[in-house]
Amino acid sequence: MAQVSPEGPAHRKPKPKNKRANKHKGEREKEKKEWKREEKDPVAALRCANQALCSGFVYAPAYTCEAEHALCVTCVAFHAGRCPLCRAPLPRAVAFHLEERADHLLLACVYRSKGCHFRFPREELVFHQVECRYARKQCFASKCGFLGDNKELAAHMEKSHAERVTKGMEAEFTFRNIITRCDGVHHIQFLRNRLGNFWIKYMYSETESQLYGAVQYIGPKQEAEKLEYQFEMKEYDDSKFTGLKTIFTGKMPTHVKSFETIFASQDCFTVTLDFAEYFENNDLLHLTVRVKPIDFPL
Repeated sequence: MAQVSPEGPAHRKPKPKNKRANKHKGEREKEKKEWKREEKDPVAALRCANQALCSGFVYAPAYTCEAEHALCVTCVAFHAGRCPLCRAPLPRAVAFHLEERADHLLLACVYRSKGCHFRFPREELVFHQVECRYARKQCFASKCGFLGDNKELAAHMEKSHAERVTKGMEAEFTFRNIITRCDGVHHIQFLRNRLGNFWIKYMYSETESQLYGAVQYIGPKQEAEKLEYQFEMKEYDDSKFTGLKTIFTGKMPTHVKSFETIFASQDCFTVTLDFAEYFENNDLLHLTVRVKPIDFPL
């Protein structure tokens, strides 16, 4: 019977493992997984690596650990200098290449579920969401605390404050004995027309002896910039217009400020009570408020 040489296949020593080759193979596998992940999610590389706790993107400043895990500044601060994935020291380097890509990401508006389909870079998105037509707006008519988008606000006003709703391009107000009005007395009206929805407010200030008035457009700033408002006082003699009138024309602000802020800036309709009294007829002052496109003839 033939003897098997101890040098034969059964006794051959295993080849030593190539640790460097195995390391490169592991890196290639890791890269393939990353590629597949980015194919499914094009912005995967821009998401914070701490996805178990964070859903944000790596906006500036962004950092990477020794294992190249990209982390947002919030996670870096929260985990006190240690990567939450591999416990490596942080930060190792600032991820400028990721920061630049993240800053150009187009993000969906927070009111997307309401119907807003616009996308903006992060910095522009902040301003858009303040003025978005679907943003929740406060009811100025009373202290009811209602919040809703433009359409919901209009429905709320029709249902709960119908006496304050005026439909048309202008609203008429009549004041009695304006010079004897109490300090701080104010009135607010909701105006609806083909141009949109508006708030109108006037206020007396006995301390300053002034009558203030302003209009705010409920909608985006880009649309408000195309509009203007007017306050008009006319002199009457026994219910007949004498031909004397004064008109104030102002730029249309959007529904992002309080009227008190507008009145304090005096960038609004403002007249002294003595001047307003001059236009009274039988202790009645007639004030017309209208909204219109800029440069639109009356």
